[in-house]
Amino acid sequence: IADNGTTLRLTNTSGPIAAVIEEDPLNDKKFYVRLNEDDAPNSGSWGNYAPLSEAAKGLVGKTVSVQPKGYINGATYNVIDLYNAFNVEFTYPLELNLPQDAVVYDQANNGMNTYSLDVFNPETILVDWFGSELNVTTVNGRALYDHYEVGMAPVAGSVTVDYTFAGYYVFTTPPTGTVQRSGYLGWWWPITTPTQTYTSPFEFDLENIKCNINTSGQIVEAINFDIPAGMELKFSAVEAGGSTTWVVDGQTIHTPSVFTFEWNNGAAGAIQNEFKIAVPVKVAHKWGELKGNLVITVKPGSGASE
Repeated sequence: IADNGTTLRLTNTSGPIAAVIEEDPLNDKKFYVRLNEDDAPNSGSWGNYAPLSEAAKGLVGKTVSVQPKGYINGATYNVIDLYNAFNVEFTYPLELNLPQDAVVYDQANNGMNTYSLDVFNPETILVDWFGSELNVTTVNGRALYDHYEVGMAPVAGSVTVDYTFAGYYVFTTPPTGTVQRSGYLGWWWPITTPTQTYTSPFEFDLENIKCNINTSGQIVEAINFDIPAGMELKFSAVEAGGSTTWVVDGQTIHTPSVFTFEWNNGAAGAIQNEFKIAVPVKVAHKWGELKGNLVITVKPGSGASE
């Protein structure tokens, strides 16, 4: 707190300003706690609000105590506390509402080794501090993307362009990744090619997917170990799931609705006990970055009896 008692600064009393207490010019009994603005370029896509200083952004998630004071008979040297101190909480503006029931099966070949995440339906996975949904498929939801200046990152989509025959596999299990085609016998390898680049507010960090199998092969609580060799989680945007087209500053944006996470176990044997994997996801916005983890449970077997 600076010497004037109304300015909050970062690190020390002469550091960058984070917030100030200001008197309402029309009412001397009303005061505001105002976050400090900055002269730096706006980091958002729309630039519809004055940018906030880095020091102000640092207040997110923190609480500051405010002590009302007053002068006796207007004498600035005679100061007393008025009422009790109260706290001002700078709430996180956005939060991730990720599903808690994501499951894939280790030995499935009928689609149950794949988890599909619809980021907008039946409810969006991004909400603000008031519980309102940020959903690009609705007018109000798009307005909130504008308000919070949510960033967008490219997502490469893919589309199936052809198939190669894998075999009939009448009495044996077909290879993981093969599919059946309507009007054709047997199992087929799909051939895919990159398609249009989508743009999504959700960035999945595929380089840092972790699991809770430790280096000794034990299943533990912490989900911070690399996935064992021979196992992998593939990721893609599902074109069949559709995308929402909207316009921002004259630019057309295609945002995917569905993402898939496909579990493949190419290791020597099937797993015997379920474990968890965590996929980091982040969203950039006016206040910085919101980070979370999509946790998927990998269960033994094919899921046929579920």
